[in-house]
Amino acid sequence: MFNNNFHHFVYDITVNKEFGNESGKSIDAFGILAKLGYQFHTVPAKPILTVKESYASGGKNSDSKIKTFDPVYGSKDQFYGRMNITSWSNLNDREIFITLFPVKNMKIETNYHWFYVPVPDDATLLGTMKLQAGKHHLGDEFDIFINYQVLKQLQIVTAFGYFLAGDIQPINNQPARNASWLAFQFLYEFGKR
Repeated sequence: MFNNNFHHFVYDITVNKEFGNESGKSIDAFGILAKLGYQFHTVPAKPILTVKESYASGGKNSDSKIKTFDPVYGSKDQFYGRMNITSWSNLNDREIFITLFPVKNMKIETNYHWFYVPVPDDATLLGTMKLQAGKHHLGDEFDIFINYQVLKQLQIVTAFGYFLAGDIQPINNQPARNASWLAFQFLYEFGKR
């Protein structure tokens, strides 16, 4: 179920169930996304305030069933922060975000994620990150994304992200550190009038 403007409310509810067999094991996994927001049309910049929960089941390699949700095609990096640290698999992402429209042709999106790993055993992210024993908090991420349509053919995009490491084990004998990224780009569409 999805609606971008239902009497100023925004909502998106997606439920996925995986079943079948793989490598002699039965599959029993699921993913749920629930988003609810409201646009304040009478306030300057017409902000949209939204909360979202994205959950994807996880499991251990030793389980008799495959319980780790395998991301649906096309969703690999759509919902889980701009830094793409995690995908929609063995994930609990709690998010709050605000979208603003301060001037014509400009959109500013800010969001804050709280990332948790439901089943941290056997889970390694980006090839190096593992959680401390008994811990589930991967970390938090703040992002801001500014999009300005200068002309019909020209768009300027700026983005910044900051990841605050959670209960991550040391990497190469060094404590896990926070990370940031910055992007700036021009998008020009030839032939568009």
